[in-house]
Amino acid sequence: MKNDEPESFRLVTDRLTLHRPSKRDLPAITSELGKPQIIEYLATAPHPYSFIDATNWFGRINSSWGESSFTFGIYEKSVADQLIGVINIDHLLVRANPCPSFDFWLGLDHWGRGLMSEAVGALLAFVFERLNAPAVEATYLEENPVSGRVMEKNGFQQVEKTLLWSRFQGTYLPGYLMRCEKADWLTEHRWRVCFLNPLTLALSPFGREDKRDLLLRLLFFFPLLLEERDGGLH
Repeated sequence: MKNDEPESFRLVTDRLTLHRPSKRDLPAITSELGKPQIIEYLATAPHPYSFIDATNWFGRINSSWGESSFTFGIYEKSVADQLIGVINIDHLLVRANPCPSFDFWLGLDHWGRGLMSEAVGALLAFVFERLNAPAVEATYLEENPVSGRVMEKNGFQQVEKTLLWSRFQGTYLPGYLMRCEKADWLTEHRWRVCFLNPLTLALSPFGREDKRDLLLRLLFFFPLLLEERDGGLH
């Protein structure tokens, strides 16, 4: 699905904005992926990570944007225009396995605040509501349980224990394959659609029918959101 105006895809949460990265983000990406605490958990990123690596990555994500993948920069609203992480959905055109996969990283100074879980929730809403994917898969290394908890919090369940390639360590390491089914996510996390920002709706490349359908669902789910809030939703 090639999008004529890809920049108009913008996901908004309570604290974050997710949109297509730009060239001005490359220094921040180079800096963060130069930290072993982040890059050691990424499967294919080279180490040490250079500005040239970031530039090459930027070219790849732009060539596949809107067709086989979507890559979003994560930006905190309180620090305008400063990228703090990246989240990517991939394998959208693999017909043998129509289940896309995603990966993510968050800048070291922003760990421990629940921001990554918030970004994952926004991406899942996009994938299930906009792209209509039946499920999403992801993996994480056994030595990185925090990523596993982020996935579980957003409705992922463990499929199997497996071996995952680590370019940083140059070998296969034990890890887990996780999967989130759309039907289960809509049941357990239906309240998330209520946090779509009206500005997002106005800017996103939805057709008139899509906007009407989304507004109807927001009206339908609003009482459910109130129930969840009164029941102590966290």
